[in-house]
Amino acid sequence: MEEYFKHKDVQFRGEKVDFYHFKKLFEVTNYSEFTAAGFEYYRIDLGIELFKNTEPTVDMVRLLNAAFDVMNGRHRDESISKEYWKEKHKLLYKMLNVLHELLDAIAITEHLFTEGNL
Repeated sequence: MEEYFKHKDVQFRGEKVDFYHFKKLFEVTNYSEFTAAGFEYYRIDLGIELFKNTEPTVDMVRLLNAAFDVMNGRHRDESISKEYWKEKHKLLYKMLNVLHELLDAIAITEHLFTEGNL
């Protein structure tokens, strides 16, 4: 897998997300409910130390997966429609807020990097 980040860890909603766990769990990164369940299984059921503190990663994966399902539109009950708008709007708004937080973090990181503090 090609590395896109210079740092090994990023943050999701203020908590560390270590992408090393994805590499351990899968050959390629796969953001899905299956992935989130896998993290929980290895952390909770098997108690594998490597998957300790992966709760932020699970939260991030579930949000990305749910937002993708809403925007994808393949499954009627999961996509945007008049009938499901109120429920789906909340999820998309949550994703939008996370994207705003991400953009703010990128701007701060770029500023610190150009100032030589990173």
